[in-house]
Amino acid sequence: MIIPVMLNGIILMLLSITIFGKLFSLYHCLLWILYNIMSLFLMYSCAVFCASLTGNSFAMVVLNILIHSILLIFALCINAIADIFLYGYVGSELVEILAANNFPAFIMMLTSQHTQDNLTSITVIKFLGFAVVFSIAAFFIIRKRKIETASDIAGFKALNSIFKYLITLLVAFVVFTIFQSQIGSNTFVFILIVFILSTLAYFLTEMLLKKKLNVFSSWKGYLIFAVAFTLIMLFVTNTSFFGYETRVPETNLIEEAEIFNYRNLIYEDTAYINNPEIIKKIVNTHTNIISEKPLPKHQYEWQGYYTYDNYSQINIKYKLKNGKVLQRCYNLPTKKCIEIMEEFYKIEEFKKKNEAVFIDEFKMAGITFNHEKPIVQWQELLSLIREDTLNMSYHDLHYADFSGATENIGSLRLEYKRDEDNTLEKIYIRH
Repeated sequence: MIIPVMLNGIILMLLSITIFGKLFSLYHCLLWILYNIMSLFLMYSCAVFCASLTGNSFAMVVLNILIHSILLIFALCINAIADIFLYGYVGSELVEILAANNFPAFIMMLTSQHTQDNLTSITVIKFLGFAVVFSIAAFFIIRKRKIETASDIAGFKALNSIFKYLITLLVAFVVFTIFQSQIGSNTFVFILIVFILSTLAYFLTEMLLKKKLNVFSSWKGYLIFAVAFTLIMLFVTNTSFFGYETRVPETNLIEEAEIFNYRNLIYEDTAYINNPEIIKKIVNTHTNIISEKPLPKHQYEWQGYYTYDNYSQINIKYKLKNGKVLQRCYNLPTKKCIEIMEEFYKIEEFKKKNEAVFIDEFKMAGITFNHEKPIVQWQELLSLIREDTLNMSYHDLHYADFSGATENIGSLRLEYKRDEDNTLEKIYIRH
């Protein structure tokens, strides 16, 4: 396993002292060897651990794939289900942790230059620790295995139930996620598909584990699973999920806040406001959005709201004094979103924070016409645009269509620097 990596590494190191040294150095070769050995050790430890749990070669492959991807699969499924049923959901730390802390994510870190730069020693130690634990566990598990179970899918009787319910739950979650578009329009068909496929998964797994076809006497086990799964889904869909949907922080706990419609956002974290009056107004707006209880996100599509013209979003973010960030995203009819933003755009301080033309002048790089013709006296033009912007409503700035009222002569592009190493462009259209 290691010998081919070492041989290739030596060849690369020899090449690094020739003309190819312009492309990679000896240091890069050593890193390449280290990262490959780490990846191979991680995958090898997982394979050995899987082999200690099952004696079936096919089951070993499936189990190996699951160990590498199960956290990522569950993270994606949980995120999809929460996005449908949790009002205001925009992601959670738990999902991010599950998505980041899995073996494929770590291996991708080792193979990508971008993620290598953010690779910390703690991350390396953590995953190498997992590999060592898997190797040690495999050693002791194999010593406990009985020769009679050498070819069984589950090397231990206790693993039968774990394998069976884990596969069934995984299938139910994945099917639920894949067919979520059927919710509302074909609710009965959706429920039927989820339970039929999870039932098949349950009994097929039972057949493989017991090595016989007559396993339908264990229907009570699936009934328990179905009831538990249904109760979990009902809890998520019919409650605020431990206060997630109804949580609005107290004003005195908020350091900064922002509210925006996705069509007016400059870029992330630029529109935070620490004005107590505006923060209070954001909190009151947030409370009203929750209390009015508009349609859940998954119901917009089949009731005519889920179109570009009729459907929009209101995003609310709080930076709390304890260092945490609370964010919610609400799917509302476009008319409602415009009404909300119009109230805030009456406040000059808020408008200046949310419009690209009010970016500090030292960050502004210039203005171009029709994406290519630079305007020489752009500072004067910028002053005029700013004055014009202050006199316009939110609707006129972001939703009004002027193409029928005046001749379309082109568009203006504001170019500004986000920081020293990154130039960010914002198109600001005037007809």
